[in-house]
Amino acid sequence: MGRKAKPMTRFERDFRRIESKTRLIFNATLATKKVVVRGRENFVADGPTILVGNHCGNFKDVAALFQAVPRYVQFTANQMIFDQASLDFVVRRHLVRHLGGFGIILNALLYPIRATVGGFISANVGRVGTIPVNMYGQSGKREAIEIFQDYLRQGCALVSLQGRGRVMPADPNPYIRPFGRGIAIVACGLEAESGLSVPVTPVAIYGAQRPWIIPGLILINAGPPLYARDYLDGGFDASVLRFKAALEAAVQGLFFDIIRSS
Repeated sequence: MGRKAKPMTRFERDFRRIESKTRLIFNATLATKKVVVRGRENFVADGPTILVGNHCGNFKDVAALFQAVPRYVQFTANQMIFDQASLDFVVRRHLVRHLGGFGIILNALLYPIRATVGGFISANVGRVGTIPVNMYGQSGKREAIEIFQDYLRQGCALVSLQGRGRVMPADPNPYIRPFGRGIAIVACGLEAESGLSVPVTPVAIYGAQRPWIIPGLILINAGPPLYARDYLDGGFDASVLRFKAALEAAVQGLFFDIIRSS
C-alpha cells in the first residue's frame, strides 16, 4: 500500500493556484543563470525543517532555492515587498546599486513588465505564507519568530537567508554577513519548550551576486542538518549563541568548499 499523502496547508493550496506564474517569474529571474546543487540529499523531505544560508544575490537567491529544494518552502522576506510601491523602490535601488546609470535606464525600459510582476508579487506574497520581517525594528523580528515557530509546529519547511541580499565589501567575509539570533532562538525555543527537534540545514550560495543580465552559475551547497538539542547547555541564551555560531560556521565552511572547488 502506498504512503498516504500529507494534507496540504492553506498556504500550499494557495500557492498551487499561482504556481505556474510563480515559476515563470523565478525562471525569468534566473534567465541567464544555471543552478547547480551539491548536497541535495541533505534537504529534509518531510516534516518541520529550516534552511538557513547566506544572502548575497537578492531575488536570485530566493529563485535558486525555490528551484533547488524538492518540496514546498516558505521564506522570510523584507516586509517592503508586501507593498507594490515599496517593492518598486527595492527593485529600482537594486538595479542602480549593481548597474549604476545603466540601471536607471533599464529600470525605465522594464517598467511595464516590472509593474505587472511587482503587482503580482505584492498581492500574493502574504497569501502563500511568506513571513514579513521588519529589517529595522526588533518588534517585527519578535513577531517573525512567533510565526516561524507556529509554522514549524504545522510541519512546514522554512527558509531564512542571513544578510541584506548583496555582497558587503567591508565585511571580513563579504558574502556571509554575521548571523542574527532569530533562527537559533526559534529552534532552541521549540526544543526546550516542547521537545520539537527541528533539523536546520545550512546552505551556502555563490554566484547569485552577479547581475541578472550576466550569464553564469549559481552554486548551492547544502550540508547535513544541525539540531538545537546538541547545543542546549548552560542556559537558554548561551545555547542560542552556541547554536547560532555553529550554523554560521557550517555555512562558512560550505561556502569555502564552493570556492575551493570552483
